[in-house]
Amino acid sequence: MRNIMAGGNYERLTPRERLMLLTQALARNDEAEARRLHDTTPMKVYRAPEIEFDFPFRVTWHLVYFLSIQLNMYIGKLDMLEKLGSISPGIVLETVAEAAGCLEEKFNRELHADGGVESNNDAKASEKSAALTQAEDTTAEIRGVLEDFHKITFNRLAREAAAVLTSFDRFTRQVLDLDGLTVLRAWMSPVADAVAQLGIMQHEPDTERMAEWGQFWGRFWNRKMAFQGLSRESNGKGQNHS
Repeated sequence: MRNIMAGGNYERLTPRERLMLLTQALARNDEAEARRLHDTTPMKVYRAPEIEFDFPFRVTWHLVYFLSIQLNMYIGKLDMLEKLGSISPGIVLETVAEAAGCLEEKFNRELHADGGVESNNDAKASEKSAALTQAEDTTAEIRGVLEDFHKITFNRLAREAAAVLTSFDRFTRQVLDLDGLTVLRAWMSPVADAVAQLGIMQHEPDTERMAEWGQFWGRFWNRKMAFQGLSRESNGKGQNHS
């Protein structure tokens, strides 16, 4: 490297050598040497997709990726709720059947202990009937509570998920003239299928969440576009989406 420098053959330097020498020149305030090292850097021509397409393409993919993370969280919770909603009634009925069996055994043991006296038999039968009636009433009440809990929780989560996707839909219609579900399906079709299967978009979106997410998509897009000189603030040609 010293021979190269002595001969003034700066073009023969490797990129690593040039970076090291330029850093040393800047450290000793040798601006002339730093300029020579910089100006003699080999020039090359590269082919690449036009930035007006490629950068928005990449930003859109990042937005869809982030959207999918949020939706997957809701999809997992909603799917779990659906499964719990389908098995909970069965669990309750099994519990009642088990309780009825225990009452039957208790009745038989007490009847046997009393020697099968008819008056005792009638009393125990009445006691058993009352106990079973109470168990059935409690079962119906528990099932009602579980069903209400399932409906309320499912609806709340579905509304929040719908708010995320609806806000994204409004954003993509503004910047791409495409609906949000189409954009989601382009990159994350399994997530779009799960959204449709769970009927998320059939629920009314949570307005507060929708406003929050609408601001997020716009800020993210504008920040990235401004960084590449593609927003209205930087070149006067783009559109500002907030």
